[in-house]
Amino acid sequence: MSSHYHGNRLPLSDSLDIGTFAGVFNRYTNSYKFLFFRTLMRKGIWDNKRTISFRDIETGMIEEAWWPGFHFRLSFGCQDKVIQRIEDAGFNHDNLRSNTQSIRSTVDQIVPQTGHAKLLRFVPYAFLKPWFPDLQPKLTNDQVYKEIAKRSQSCFDSRKPLYRINFQSSRVTNSYLISNEIEFHHDWYKYLSRNRGIIQGWSDSHWLRFLEGRNPNVPSLSQKISMQSERQPFTYQRKLWKHIIEDHDVFSIYSGKRLQADNFDLDHFLPWSFVTHDRFWNLTPIEKSINSEKSDRLPPISYIPKLANQHSMFAQRAKHLSHSLKKEWKKVLDDYAIDLRVEDSRISDPEALKKTYVETFSGLRGIAKRMGFQEWYYQQPEQPSPLNRVFP
Repeated sequence: MSSHYHGNRLPLSDSLDIGTFAGVFNRYTNSYKFLFFRTLMRKGIWDNKRTISFRDIETGMIEEAWWPGFHFRLSFGCQDKVIQRIEDAGFNHDNLRSNTQSIRSTVDQIVPQTGHAKLLRFVPYAFLKPWFPDLQPKLTNDQVYKEIAKRSQSCFDSRKPLYRINFQSSRVTNSYLISNEIEFHHDWYKYLSRNRGIIQGWSDSHWLRFLEGRNPNVPSLSQKISMQSERQPFTYQRKLWKHIIEDHDVFSIYSGKRLQADNFDLDHFLPWSFVTHDRFWNLTPIEKSINSEKSDRLPPISYIPKLANQHSMFAQRAKHLSHSLKKEWKKVLDDYAIDLRVEDSRISDPEALKKTYVETFSGLRGIAKRMGFQEWYYQQPEQPSPLNRVFP
């Protein structure tokens, strides 16, 4: 889904009330309106469907919330319960975050497991409220939503709401109508389909603003609002470290063991799901087994000086790189300068870089910990006692 929205204006229409539509996110208490509309766009407009079942909308809302709220651990606010639906389903959270291919099948299990229609008790009706400003002010919320559902049918052609709510009957159960689908108004369906790139960008900008207000210190928020595309391999980063490991003794900052050029992984010291980038200054070469064990957890603060010393050592030895690798190293230097405000000469100064790393990483690590990222401590594997060894 590409986004082409710039500025604050939506495309005009001679037959539709764009002003009313533009104000649908002016009032909200939680994430539901944003997740609801993003689901309508994805399962309706992008999938070319004029009608969407409530079951599909509810699973879609959980899918939309999955990446920012569960995978990246962003806060939706204390009143929001959508992420709790995932967390209370009884699945292993680490497995869910690492196996992103199974999101859809997992969500299909979550909806019936945690109670159907909880997310849709109010939001489909509240979303249409701006199209019916003449509702009696003394009505209770339940009466308002019941009236909106009826008017979405009876005023479908005169008021042209975004959609109408098709329900099985007019009776009320548990204070909300038994509804089973929404159906886009034909004119709105054409408008959204024709301008879907712009509308998606407009939706993204409102969703991002909502998340910024609840996650003011979290880095790379714009990269966390939706499903991520396939991550890029460590091409130049691995090439640089491999060259240094081949020619010099490089040790894992966790185990202290000497690394082999043909058998190492690059670890994100601060988890990728927190920083969402592969900047060289946050990478450290380690054993493959330790990288798998650490996963997206946070190492202790005590390793930060070791990380700084390792990078300072790299900078000192970078002057011996080949011409082609020096070009890659110059690109890396920009990351240190832009992200950490460290000049080239200071990277090779162990004490100067250590001070910068401790200040930067300690603060970011604290934010990640408050977001729910778990801590990880390296455990030295036990050596078998000579008395317990089994000889052939």
